[in-house]
Amino acid sequence: MVGDFMKTGFIAVGHRDYISVMALEKTKEAVSRLEDAGVEIVFDGAIYTDIKAASTTAATMLCEQISSIIIFPSTWVECPVVMAAVTEFEHIPFAIWGMGMFDYDGKKESTGSFVSMAMLSGAFKKMDYFHEVFSGNTDNMDTINKIKTFTKAASTRYALKRSLIGLVGYSSMGIYTGMFDAPMLRRKLGPEVIQTDSYTIINMMGKVTATELREAKSELLDKALVEDEVQNESLEKSLRMYCALKKWSNEFDAINVKCQYEFSKTLGMTACVPLSLLAGSGLVTSCEGDIPCTVSMLALKLLSGEIPAYGDALNVSSEGIVKFSPCGIIPYELGTGKRYVRNFMPDYGFSGIQNSFPFKEGTVTYLRIAEDMDGYHFIYGKGEGLKTELRQGYMPALDVRLEESSEEFIKKFHGQHYAFVYGDYTAELAAFEKIYQEHDWK
Repeated sequence: MVGDFMKTGFIAVGHRDYISVMALEKTKEAVSRLEDAGVEIVFDGAIYTDIKAASTTAATMLCEQISSIIIFPSTWVECPVVMAAVTEFEHIPFAIWGMGMFDYDGKKESTGSFVSMAMLSGAFKKMDYFHEVFSGNTDNMDTINKIKTFTKAASTRYALKRSLIGLVGYSSMGIYTGMFDAPMLRRKLGPEVIQTDSYTIINMMGKVTATELREAKSELLDKALVEDEVQNESLEKSLRMYCALKKWSNEFDAINVKCQYEFSKTLGMTACVPLSLLAGSGLVTSCEGDIPCTVSMLALKLLSGEIPAYGDALNVSSEGIVKFSPCGIIPYELGTGKRYVRNFMPDYGFSGIQNSFPFKEGTVTYLRIAEDMDGYHFIYGKGEGLKTELRQGYMPALDVRLEESSEEFIKKFHGQHYAFVYGDYTAELAAFEKIYQEHDWK
């Protein structure tokens, strides 16, 4: 499973003739400000002025599993010194951070950092390197926050390329937009998808012990109320599926279970409750074989650290309110009111039990990473989650007042499933999208 790839390399560079106490102080302050903002920095404390030393340090830094690099010209620096380092890490996102003039001992000072930033940016552009440029003094919190956003986006890209998604079954209900090109996904976005068949899970269900069942039931009852209408055999079948999926998913960062029709009809049990329970443990869970949606959920989790969910866009009103509603999968942590588990909505083509409670209110960021013939594009935005009733009296739902018009939202449709997470992460998504679109590894 993916680890914490928030580490950012910090390489300070300069010229031996210009290094001063002032430059050293500003360099240390830059690192300290980033660390205070929550960025895990890998920095050895030196300012590099020599080609070979810069190259060696950059190569060594990669062993720390860094996902991005900040080049900090502490003073004026010659291009060859920086290029020696860039050659080592050109395959990962990097940025230049240059300081302008600042107050020091009662007067305006400059170390040459800003002109170095301007020069290096020009050189990188000519060489067609994707890079970000940040300008601002070490006490400029706007600059610090922009750098943090960049590092979060870079760490998400790094983690996605090292993540595993488990897929039970595959294409569901003829949903073209849920299908995916595995080699293109692996090359351009990163996750590896490991597929298994439904029978593997069904076979594992038969091997669940009585002790495991008792523990699973206790977990569920800690989070939800099971209505009296639910038969014991239905509840047991659902809990057996939970135990089986829990064991099977141990090595994965996300899973997707094709429910229709093998589970929901042939087996007579939906995966709603098992997947909702697993979502609270840190695993990203979704269904209907829609891997682009699962990748979107995983990206949101990596960017935010929060539990993601997804829903069909069931309706978009003229007032700009979209109804996101899954069939019966909802992480219990994201619900409001009493969390009910009940028999599945009758006459709906499903058998089994489902969750029946709405999502909580609050700001949400939604995302769909849509697959094109030769790559991907990102559909995302934010809105305000409103107090919402159950859809058709049964299904979880969340009405979201969009920041964009309903017409603009509908124009962008590239599938009915949208991942979402609570909070505003549109800045991080914009940075992530830019890395995907512009980095030369694509």
